[in-house]
Amino acid sequence: ARKFIIDMKNLEYIDSSGIGIIINTAKLVRPKKGDVALINVSQSIKDIFKVINLQEFIKIYSLEAEAMNFFRYL
Repeated sequence: ARKFIIDMKNLEYIDSSGIGIIINTAKLVRPKKGDVALINVSQSIKDIFKVINLQEFIKIYSLEAEAMNFFRYL
């Protein structure tokens, strides 16, 4: 697999190891013309991502259809 959509709907907390897995997955698949997108990210998790500028590295979408559209152009 090269294209990952991670649904964070029921995620209430994320630590550095979880963030590291997301980042490392993106680093592994991007050279193979893949990527990672996140959907259904709660505001509290977005606030954590904002502090570390993760939204600059990983795309965040509200809807699965938006993420699927992003992957259409890879």
